[in-house]
Amino acid sequence: MNVMRKISFAILACIWAGVASAQTPDPEPAPYRPMPVGTTAWYGQQSFTVTKADDTEIVLKSNGGRD
Repeated sequence: MNVMRKISFAILACIWAGVASAQTPDPEPAPYRPMPVGTTAWYGQQSFTVTKADDTEIVLKSNGGRD
């Protein structure tokens, strides 16, 4: 009986490993959305505020390091 239990466990482990390694389709990438107008972005010691945002063009205003 103990041998049958070991064999059963080995078979279930193989099935589980096969299912776990099955590949799933890649999800679609998230759509691009520009930063909302009024967002403050920091780069090093400088800060910039978004003043205009179109589809792929973003206009930034330098704050001279201030928020």
